[in-house]
Amino acid sequence: MIDTNKLRILSDCKGRLTRIIGEEKILELVKNGNCPHYVLTDPITQEKQFLFVSGELEEWLRNNYIEVKDGYFFEQKLTFVTFDEYKHREVDPLTVPKELSFIKDLYQLPVQNVFGPCGIYFLCKDRIIKYIGKSVDIINRVNTHYNEGKKEFTEIFFIPCAANAQDRLENALIRYYNPEYNQTSVNVKPRKKDFEIVEALQS
Repeated sequence: MIDTNKLRILSDCKGRLTRIIGEEKILELVKNGNCPHYVLTDPITQEKQFLFVSGELEEWLRNNYIEVKDGYFFEQKLTFVTFDEYKHREVDPLTVPKELSFIKDLYQLPVQNVFGPCGIYFLCKDRIIKYIGKSVDIINRVNTHYNEGKKEFTEIFFIPCAANAQDRLENALIRYYNPEYNQTSVNVKPRKKDFEIVEALQS
């Protein structure tokens, strides 16, 4: 015997799959006699109303709509090593963009072995700054760029920077250098403060 206290109109069924699949599709399943439901019939007008027990509906949707797919392991394109302040300070002068060569605390990370502390990073190619970004976890951020394949770069440089100062420094450097992959439809010119920030990095 059904507990009528549990009967709900479809819009009152709050199950996650019910919301995802949507009322229109569920009512189509009801009319085809596919999913569990109850019919309330007016004895005078013979008008019918569909009612549901939310838990029953969710279970049926879960059993009939959800197919589990096992993921697969993919080989990482990058391997990682621990950041070494002294080792990674050995910047190859033949790969550094001229604009970055004046920065005092500049480090270089090999593309195939990426790990670095919190900071501002530069993706470069042919001694040209292609993109400037910030991250509290350079290892994951650069790996994302690499796997997405949307930005071409062959060298990675970065400046250590505290997380609470990253936005200001990143914005100043983007306005100052205007890299290709940072450009937007609005050409933003560097501000006076941006020049001061870059000068401070070079001193």
